[in-house]
Amino acid sequence: MRAVIYEDVRSVRVGEVPEPAIADAHDAVVRVTSTAICGSDLHFFHGKAPMLTGDTIGHEAVGVVEETGGEVDRFTPGVAVRGLPEPGGRALRWRAGGRASRESPRAVRGHQPAADP
Repeated sequence: MRAVIYEDVRSVRVGEVPEPAIADAHDAVVRVTSTAICGSDLHFFHGKAPMLTGDTIGHEAVGVVEETGGEVDRFTPGVAVRGLPEPGGRALRWRAGGRASRESPRAVRGHQPAADP
């Protein structure tokens, strides 16, 4: 899949990254249909917040749920959702049909490290 990849201060590119996969029972994989770089991403772009080469950026998106982990009960494949960033970037809420749920931010792939520690 393609994503915006941070290379260095004032340098990003669109490139291929691994497809997301369910890693936890609370994860959901969302096929993003529309997204944009958020104003908060500019902090990384301008070097005012730390980011490593290869990290992906972008966290405000709309899409369709493709797959869910076994503990996800508020969303099902085929449901349209939009991601909302939480202050501090610690969690993301996904809204569908007027309901909100806290799912793993790993499913969103926003501000995702290039490799897990």
